[in-house]
Amino acid sequence: MALEEYPGRPLINSAKAKEENLRSRLNLLRRHGGLLIVLAMEEEIPETAEQRIKVIEKALSLIKEAGFNPDRIFFDPLVLPFGARND
Repeated sequence: MALEEYPGRPLINSAKAKEENLRSRLNLLRRHGGLLIVLAMEEEIPETAEQRIKVIEKALSLIKEAGFNPDRIFFDPLVLPFGARND
């Protein structure tokens, strides 16, 4: 409802890179315009930067396949503080 009422260019925060979640947010983007933030995760936050990059690359592929310009997408790498680890 908020996207229908918003008078400007909305920023949709956020989509996981998991296919079903991302596609549902892309449908909102298609309907209402604006920009989208995509998190570098599917179910859980990947532990390494390399894993997060792979998740982002997968999401970018789905975004392009759906016909969206990547200039409308922001990727959140989910940088965590060192103290957030449970080791």
